[in-house]
Amino acid sequence: MARFCAKSTGFLVLCLMALCLLSVSGCGYSPTTHPVSGKVVKKGGKAWSGGTITFQLDQDPTLNATGVIQKDGSFSLTTHYVSRNSGASKPGAPAGEYSVTVEPSYGDELPSVIKGNSVSKKFTVKEGDNSFTVEVDK
Repeated sequence: MARFCAKSTGFLVLCLMALCLLSVSGCGYSPTTHPVSGKVVKKGGKAWSGGTITFQLDQDPTLNATGVIQKDGSFSLTTHYVSRNSGASKPGAPAGEYSVTVEPSYGDELPSVIKGNSVSKKFTVKEGDNSFTVEVDK
């Protein structure tokens, strides 16, 4: 019986150590990202001026990359994630397929009730540099 308890205690200590290591390593999460830039345009090719663009990773909806849309429609993405129990960010976006949403800035010619214009096309970020033209339907 004593031998069984010693083995069980040793196994329990080993499991607790492994759990501690996993929780500590998980706190330092930092996704591998790839440069993503591009241009947002309206139907017909005119540049979308101002606002934000959000790429939401389909396989992990908690991970997204956002960018500020410049007056000429250009943007570059930054990924936002949790690391060591606080928010962190990193230029670019992880590889994968994304759903995209474009939001106008206040003062744009679009009515303020229009929020989150979903883009029907999916975008796939690959390793290396990525450049996209994102056409907004409205």
